[in-house]
Amino acid sequence: MTHNDLFFDIETDEQLLKANAKLEQKKKNYNEAYIILQAEVIKYKQDNTMYKLFVGFKKLGEFKSILEAKQFADKCGETGVFNLIGHLYKDSWYVFEHLKPKEDKVNNDNAD
Repeated sequence: MTHNDLFFDIETDEQLLKANAKLEQKKKNYNEAYIILQAEVIKYKQDNTMYKLFVGFKKLGEFKSILEAKQFADKCGETGVFNLIGHLYKDSWYVFEHLKPKEDKVNNDNAD
């Protein structure tokens, strides 16, 4: 404790300790995501003929054609922002929950 910190101890301050713990967890999560990203880059460089489909940040799969990926997206029952990424190709669209057919939701719930 320095002479200017009359009411503050960095070793015992509860809010500071929580913030430091949260920061360490975020650093760990970042490092894990960075490793996954690097693996994806290496995989892409080896075979850039595949199309990757995401909803948000969740990867739904890799497909050999745009049509195959879009058909999967229609049937998967997910809602949100879809991104389809391939070599020199990118497409994005949004599927609203209230526009998704109810039978798709039921089929997706029963798949688990």
